[in-house]
Amino acid sequence: YAVARTEARLEADEAARMAGVDFLVNSIPNSRMGIAGLVTGDVVAAHEAGVEIARRVFASPTPAGQDVAVLSLYPKDGEFLQHLTAFAPWQTAPERIVREGGTVVVALEGAEGLGFHSLFGPGMRLAAPRATRVRGRDLVFFSPCVDRGSLPAQARDETILFRTWPETLAWLRAKHGDEASVAVFPCATMQLAEAVC
Repeated sequence: YAVARTEARLEADEAARMAGVDFLVNSIPNSRMGIAGLVTGDVVAAHEAGVEIARRVFASPTPAGQDVAVLSLYPKDGEFLQHLTAFAPWQTAPERIVREGGTVVVALEGAEGLGFHSLFGPGMRLAAPRATRVRGRDLVFFSPCVDRGSLPAQARDETILFRTWPETLAWLRAKHGDEASVAVFPCATMQLAEAVC
């Protein structure tokens, strides 16, 4: 399999081997909360097989050079900290989805507020409280349940956060006008870029 062996993946594989994990059962979800695939077997080989299935299932036509991209965090939209997972199409796109000067909107419910991740916080591996993957573009959050006060102190002033879609849309119209090109990813956390032919 041509699976990228990132440092994090290698560490996870090593930790599993050290812990004695010798069998894996993983499902590949679909956007309807069903199962698109199921893999079992050796912890590394089954994971790699699952990655290949996921690449086919999650492939999404992805335009380049848009004015705006809306990345919905569904189905991981309960916690603000999960917003980083919405960037799957952004990270896998062969060309930037949004032009320089454009806007990326992350849409999430946020009913669980900021959320918790054991690697998040001062001195931890995920110490940065904001997404940094959209340099040269505005990053906007639409989240009905997250208020500015629940964000990490370092991110409160610099985060563009709206609690209603009409507010978000008004901001986008003021910046881009009524003729903006927009790419929408309804399940961005499980979508991978596929170039548009």
